[in-house]
Amino acid sequence: MNTLLRGQIFLFVVLSFVGGGNAAYASIGKWLYESNHSIEVFVAGLDENTATVDGEGWLYYVKNDAKKGAKHKSCTVLIHGFAAEASHWLRFVSKLKHDQCVIVPDLPGFGRSSFVAAGKYSIVEQVKRLQRFLTQLQLASTYHFVGSSMGGQIAGMYAVKFPEDVASLVLINAGGVLSPAKSDMDLQLEKTGKSIFDVESTDEYRAMFNMTMSDPPWMPDVVMEHLSKSAIERNKRNRAIFQQVYQQDLLDDHLNKIVTPTLILWGAEDRLLHSSMANVFHKGIVGSTLIVIPDLGHLPFLEQPGDTAQLFDRFIADLLK
Repeated sequence: MNTLLRGQIFLFVVLSFVGGGNAAYASIGKWLYESNHSIEVFVAGLDENTATVDGEGWLYYVKNDAKKGAKHKSCTVLIHGFAAEASHWLRFVSKLKHDQCVIVPDLPGFGRSSFVAAGKYSIVEQVKRLQRFLTQLQLASTYHFVGSSMGGQIAGMYAVKFPEDVASLVLINAGGVLSPAKSDMDLQLEKTGKSIFDVESTDEYRAMFNMTMSDPPWMPDVVMEHLSKSAIERNKRNRAIFQQVYQQDLLDDHLNKIVTPTLILWGAEDRLLHSSMANVFHKGIVGSTLIVIPDLGHLPFLEQPGDTAQLFDRFIADLLK
């Protein structure tokens, strides 16, 4: 077990006894999570910033090694999936070698970026937002887009809408195409009429968490309780956004328009987006490279951040030869 994690668990036990009650237990999960989060931001070499673009607030993490006022030729942009947030990329970033410029935003509607109940959060609208956000930051001339799940669909659509901005594309278990085979998520939605992201209880959160990864990392129950509480609080907004993005703005008829160098990574044990979708992307994007990773699920960059970062670094190094 990680030494830091052991220390945090020890502090949790001590504080539980000192607090002597449920109040201490109720708050310690949030404290543990946020403490670990701050450490991971530091280890990744990122700064936490905010920006306002067209009246919308963005929370984002950034690493920028350029001299003040100078632009990078290219910058890596990491785009999270549905019901996810920028912080899920932190361990991946900490393993990167190609990291002179990295931008990791919470998309509006998610994480700590702004949300408006009547707002539009379709894939196309998020692409437009992202383009305006990157234009305002002015950190680079082009971007290496890395998108996970819904973020992969956004990255792919970005390459269709703004090809001149895209230096390369990495799609990790990406959404956005019709699946030749049904996933466990599809089957559950058909059977119950309810998305796995429609979380109304701790048990439903645990079920979602376990479905996202082939071998989910161990997590203290108190932290799991904190995360489930947060998910339940956000459920209404997630439900509204899900209706705007699920099976919408599909890329099937646009894949041949993606001309940028593309790497497709897929966890073979994905239960949310069936691995057969990887071949749809590979066949549709001319010249793309496909790597199916055995024994991993929907979020390879969380399950095996070092190995996934290495695949990305190798892809970029080959492009720069």
